[in-house]
Amino acid sequence: MLAAPRKRRSYTPEFKSEMVAQTRAPGSSVAGVALAHGINANIVHRWLRESAGGAAVAQSGFVALRLPPEGKLAQVAGATAKPDKDIRIEMRRGGTVIRPIAIGRSNWLFAGSLRAGQRAAAVMSLIRSAKLNGHDPYAYLKDVLTRLPTQRASLISELLPHRWQAPQSLQT
Repeated sequence: MLAAPRKRRSYTPEFKSEMVAQTRAPGSSVAGVALAHGINANIVHRWLRESAGGAAVAQSGFVALRLPPEGKLAQVAGATAKPDKDIRIEMRRGGTVIRPIAIGRSNWLFAGSLRAGQRAAAVMSLIRSAKLNGHDPYAYLKDVLTRLPTQRASLISELLPHRWQAPQSLQT
């Protein structure tokens, strides 16, 4: 049975220009604007490129914040911040996101063999999927590996992280 073809959303030029204007406002981000309007951030990036005439859109990695000199920040900074100046704070979220991958890469070189590496990748995928679905990875794997030998083949999908239900003994 074939699924009905997905209908693409269409946005008015006025809406697109409003979104582009919002992303160019001081202190805003493409992701924030897209999230606020329930749109994929890649679409908003495309609108930015289109509005720039196909040229690469330069996005600052910094968000300028106005901070008054009074308060704890001024005490730590020695009251050098003035209200008419901008302080730029750099957020390096990307580095913290890819750190486990970068560290693991050197560890995974020594999996032993190609098949061992594939098995390790499958287990790591299950652990990450369990975390993304809000499960404790240890409890999830312990329950799944306990139930797996007796689970009927037709019901094996119940053990996938997005469908798994913790047994009553673990829900305390």
